[in-house]
Amino acid sequence: MREILFRGKRQDVSKGKDWVYGDFNQHDVHHGTSILECGCINHGVRHETVGQYTGLKDKNGKMIFEGDIVQACDGIMAKVYFDREIASFLADCSYLLKNHELTIVGNIQDNPELLESADA
Repeated sequence: MREILFRGKRQDVSKGKDWVYGDFNQHDVHHGTSILECGCINHGVRHETVGQYTGLKDKNGKMIFEGDIVQACDGIMAKVYFDREIASFLADCSYLLKNHELTIVGNIQDNPELLESADA
């Protein structure tokens, strides 16, 4: 069974930890969108940064989340996203998520320029 886990970028990054991981809470009264870390610490996060764990890991064992930018061994890069029509995680280049040699090279929030340079 796939682990259900989310991540989001904190609204208040002054505490030194940009990303938090845990349960998704879309209607937190105090924070709006939030991530409940370790079942007890609620962090307000920017809604547009929330992404779900795909259940897949890259070649280094790092968990792949929605919004990650992955690179195949042939150098092709793509953004990971969830397609609601087929209820599945995909990458811009569909074969990429079937490739076992993927490496996470960034994410669309912190490194949008990676996809721009891939299109060039």
